[in-house]
Amino acid sequence: MGLQAFLLLHAATVAARALPVAISAAAQTTGSALVGQVAAVRTDLSGQTAARKDLLSQVSALRLDETAIANRAVNTTDRRTGDALARVDAAIRVTNTAVGAANTQLTSANGTLA
Repeated sequence: MGLQAFLLLHAATVAARALPVAISAAAQTTGSALVGQVAAVRTDLSGQTAARKDLLSQVSALRLDETAIANRAVNTTDRRTGDALARVDAAIRVTNTAVGAANTQLTSANGTLA
């Protein structure tokens, strides 16, 4: 029985010594896999960040284009409104001149009739 106990003790010792190596290998494998996953997430996030920056740049450029279009429309409207008002002012001056001339003729005609 002594030999069996010795062999059992020897097998237990070998197994006990192998256990930390096995645990260490599993931990290293898990750690390596985790580092790989973190690197993949980092790469994905970098790509998403770049895509968002590009989208923001495009939106900003579009906003500038739309603002320029709106400014041109406002300027055109202002110019056309100014032109229309100038024509109205000219028509009012012509009308006032005609009314003044008509009043003068009516006053002269009224004196002639009286």
